[in-house]
Amino acid sequence: MQKIRLFPFFLLFGFHFLVFTSVAAQDSSRLRISLLTCTPGDELYSTFGHSAFRVIDSNAVTDIVYNYGTFNFDDPNFYIKFARGKLLYYVSTEHFNDKDGYWGFKSLYQYTNRGMTEQVLNLTAAEKRTILDFLNNNIKEENKYYRYDFFFDNCTTRLRDILKKEHDSSFCRKPVMPEGSRFRQAIHQYLDRNGKDWSKLSIDILLGLPCDAVMTAEQMQFLPDNLMKSLDSSAHPMVLSSQNLYPFTPVGNKSFFFTPLLTFSLLFAFIFLLGFAKNKFVQASLLGFDGLFFFLTGMLGIILILMWTATDHPMCRNNFNLLWAWPTHAVIAFFVSSKKNWVKKYFSTIPKGAPVTRQKVEEAPITQEFKASWEDPNIQIPMLVASYRTPSMKSRDARVLDMISTYLSDGKSSKLYKKIVDDKKMALQIGAFNYSQEDYGMYLIYGLPMGENTTESILKEIDAEIVKMQTELISENDFQKLQNKFESNYVSNNASVEGIADNLATYYMLYGDINLINTEIDIYRSITREEIRDIAKKYLNSNQRMILDYVPAKDKAQN
Repeated sequence: MQKIRLFPFFLLFGFHFLVFTSVAAQDSSRLRISLLTCTPGDELYSTFGHSAFRVIDSNAVTDIVYNYGTFNFDDPNFYIKFARGKLLYYVSTEHFNDKDGYWGFKSLYQYTNRGMTEQVLNLTAAEKRTILDFLNNNIKEENKYYRYDFFFDNCTTRLRDILKKEHDSSFCRKPVMPEGSRFRQAIHQYLDRNGKDWSKLSIDILLGLPCDAVMTAEQMQFLPDNLMKSLDSSAHPMVLSSQNLYPFTPVGNKSFFFTPLLTFSLLFAFIFLLGFAKNKFVQASLLGFDGLFFFLTGMLGIILILMWTATDHPMCRNNFNLLWAWPTHAVIAFFVSSKKNWVKKYFSTIPKGAPVTRQKVEEAPITQEFKASWEDPNIQIPMLVASYRTPSMKSRDARVLDMISTYLSDGKSSKLYKKIVDDKKMALQIGAFNYSQEDYGMYLIYGLPMGENTTESILKEIDAEIVKMQTELISENDFQKLQNKFESNYVSNNASVEGIADNLATYYMLYGDINLINTEIDIYRSITREEIRDIAKKYLNSNQRMILDYVPAKDKAQN
C-alpha cells in the first residue's frame, strides 16, 4: 500500500526533472541578457533617458551592466571637444547591485528618482554567448571608444545595432511614433515634458534643416523609450518578460515661470512703451539696447556658422536662423548711432527693382492624340503614361480633377487599382494624379504591365473606366468616401504649426489669397457628382492627350 502511494510522487518528480533538463538543454549558456531603459532625469544630458545591457552569468555568478553612455569630464579640452562633436564616449561596465561599499547601477538611478524598466531578451544560447563575447571584446581599451552622435550613434543605437547584427532586425521596421514624425518633434516631446523651455529654445536655434527630416522606423529608436517600445511590439518576439525594477514616482513638470515666450513678450512690451518717452536718458538707453541687441544676434550668427562649418554635428548644418542672426551685426552694433553712408545703407531697405512683366502664354487646345516613346537603359519593366492638359491650379476645375484622381487611384480600394491590379492582375502598379500649376497643368495616368500584358491592354482598361465616369454618376458611397478623405487631409495638413505655415505661404505666393486656408475645404465640399462627370468629359478625352511609352533600352545600362 505504501509503495502505491509513492508512485505519484516519483511520477511528478520525474516530470519536473525532464522539464528542467529540457530547458537546460535549450539554453546551456546560463546567461540572461536584458535591456535596461531608464527614465529621464533633471539634468539636460539625462532629459532623454538612457539604455544599457544587463548580463547575468550564473556560471561566473556575476551581474554586470554594459553602459555605452560613459564620458570623462577630466578629458583634456572637454568642453571644446564636446562643442565640436569630437568628444569620445566609451563603453564601461559596472555592477548592477551594490558591491564592496560602492553603489551599483540600480542604486544610482533609484537615488536620483529615475525609474528603470528591464526587458529580458528572447535570445538563443548561441546568441547570448556571441553578444557577451562582443561586449567583452568591446570593453578592451583599444576598442571601447567611439565618436558620439546624439541622433545616430548613442548609448541606445549601439545596443540596437548589436541586436540587429546578432539576432534579428525585424524590430526596426515598425514605427513607434506617428508616420511623418521628425527628429525635432521627437526631442520636443521630452523637453516639453521636463519643462526645459529655455533648453528647447537654444536647441531649436542651434539645430538646422537636417533636424526637420522625417524619421524612418529605425531612426526613431535613437531614443531609449522608442527602442523599448519597438522590442515590445516586434512581430518577431524579442522580449520574454518585462518589469519595473522598483517603485517610481514621477515628478511633475518643473517648468520655469519665466518661459521664453513670457520673457520676450514682457521685454518687447517694455521697450515698446519706452519708445514713447521723450526723456534723453531713455532715448540713449534705447540706443544702447539696440547696439546690445545687434551685438548679441551677431555673436549668435558667428556661433551658428561655426557650428555649421567647424564641428562634426551634421544636424547643425543648413541653419536658416542665419537669415536673421547675421554675423555682421556684431560689428554694426558699435555704429548704430553713426550717420555714415555705409551705416545708413546697412539699415536701409533694399530698393525696389523694375516691375516684373508677366507674360500669359496661350496654347492651342489639343484636339488629336499623339504618341511618343523613350528608352531607358536603367529599367526592366515598361511603363505607360497618358498625359492630359489641365487648367490652372487656381480654378475650380483643378480641384474637381483632384477628386477624380483620388477616386481613380488613391488607395487599394480605388477604381483603377482594384480593377487592374487586384482583380485582373494586369499591372504591378497603377496611378493617376493631377499635377496642377499656376498656368496649365497635367493630369497623368500611368501603369506598369505585369507578365504578358501590354501597355495597350492597360490603356484600354483605363479608358473603359474613364468612359464609365464620363457617362455615369459615381455612387453615393464613393462620393461620401471622397468627401471624407479630403476633410481628413485638410485636418491633418493643418494640425501642426509647420503645416499651417506651409499652407499660408503657398496660398499667399501662388494663389494670392491666404484666406483659402479657411475656405478651400468649402470648395471641395461644394463639388457635386455631376461636376465630377462633366469635368471628366471636359478634360479626359482620348483626343486630348499624349501617350508616352517609357520602355527599357535594348542596350545595357552604362552605369
